[in-house]
Amino acid sequence: GSGLVGSEMCIRDRFSTIIVLSFVFILTACAACTDPDIPGTLPPQPSQEKYTVKVRKVGNSQEWQALQVKTATVDKHNVRTSYFVQFDMTSAMEVMVTYGEKSIRKVNIRPTDKNIAYTQEGNSIYFNLDNPAYLSIEFNDDRFGNLQLFADKAAEEQVFPDTEGVMYLGPGEHGNSNDDIVWIPGNTTVYLDKDAILTYSLKIANVENVRVIGRGQIRQPKNHAIIVENSKHVEIDGITIVDPNGASILVGQTTDVTIRNLKSFSSIIWGDGINMRSSSDITIDNLYMRNSDDCIAIYASRQGSLGDSRNISVRNSVLWADNAHPINIGTHGDATRPGGDTIENLTFTNIDVLDHHELSPIYQGCFAVTCGDNNTVRKLLFEDFRVENIEEGKLFYFAVQQNTGEDNLVPGRTIEDVTIRNIFYNPEYPGRNKVGKSLVKGFDSERLTRDVTIENVIINGEKMVREDLEINEFVENLTVK
Repeated sequence: GSGLVGSEMCIRDRFSTIIVLSFVFILTACAACTDPDIPGTLPPQPSQEKYTVKVRKVGNSQEWQALQVKTATVDKHNVRTSYFVQFDMTSAMEVMVTYGEKSIRKVNIRPTDKNIAYTQEGNSIYFNLDNPAYLSIEFNDDRFGNLQLFADKAAEEQVFPDTEGVMYLGPGEHGNSNDDIVWIPGNTTVYLDKDAILTYSLKIANVENVRVIGRGQIRQPKNHAIIVENSKHVEIDGITIVDPNGASILVGQTTDVTIRNLKSFSSIIWGDGINMRSSSDITIDNLYMRNSDDCIAIYASRQGSLGDSRNISVRNSVLWADNAHPINIGTHGDATRPGGDTIENLTFTNIDVLDHHELSPIYQGCFAVTCGDNNTVRKLLFEDFRVENIEEGKLFYFAVQQNTGEDNLVPGRTIEDVTIRNIFYNPEYPGRNKVGKSLVKGFDSERLTRDVTIENVIINGEKMVREDLEINEFVENLTVK
């Protein structure tokens, strides 16, 4: 999750380009969309071979409303087409999914802790959603050609065209023949209509008070999809990022960032979900991240961003790493800085991990701290995780180390004050899981891992004990409860 893919091309010095791109699209009423409480519905779509998805209010005998089935590529090992639909909820909804490929012999609706009960009639399944949810629906154990369903709470805020400070992007595709990266000025709200598709990247740099919101897509940009550098007070809410040539969101040397209701797909090497460097005061809430590199990566100094990272919270999210880690921390920093960089005060709570696949044995873990480059990593909390599959890897991995494959000039300095609590690993596909021992290690007598508490970690119904861990002599004050 460390590479920088692509380059900024043809970036204009003036922001006037944005005005040209800010077309106002007037939404016309459609007779087929009879229910105003389902703002994500579309007129009937052309037949889609693999999935047909329809919704209606629970208890309402109205006609079903068809949803557009969209595609994304996943898994860099063997790139394949996955599918997704999205809609907003104002009340409990009934969902019908018809599988058009072959007869249904098995259905998995994940995360399994959602306990979604369904009924089946022929090649269609029916289930109710009482609350918004992000789900993976898998027929006949097909995890890669699966259907992702994104049911969001209806947005409370209305954004209108022709409003000062609003870049309004209506239905349709928005490309830019001149620039692959469009800079967003400060004090701007970028609004993506639910049927808007951007094919360029957005850059938020050296500004304050920028928002990127809506239900639209950024699809196959030639660089990182959203680049945030040296800025303050940034909000990203509700959008879907599909197949960027880099990270979905790259945050560098920035403070006060909120990211919520984000959906992210990638299928390339270094296709991180959210990559944060030398940044602080970040809140991340309610994500669905399916990436072919780290879903969440937190570093210190890295490629032009300088300084510590701290006060970052990730919660209420679904993470799926087809390659690399759902969560990776601490690999990169400024090894030449006296005393090194510090990464601290990180919390991860209420997380569903649908898969983890990392081949390198010195670089594994559904949540991993690979502490290099003279970094100090401290004050971490991992709480209330439900892990469903580890195709190859470990449940967790904490090591002060020097990973030359990740360009570490020196080992990390220390990992300290870590709490791991209420972690449940119960594989949905046991035959596919190849799991090594979780690991806690220091590097030497001066570069220790210490003050680690592991409490109520349950693997296949069995409580983790100290003997279940790989530990070396450079660990101090490790407690397993």
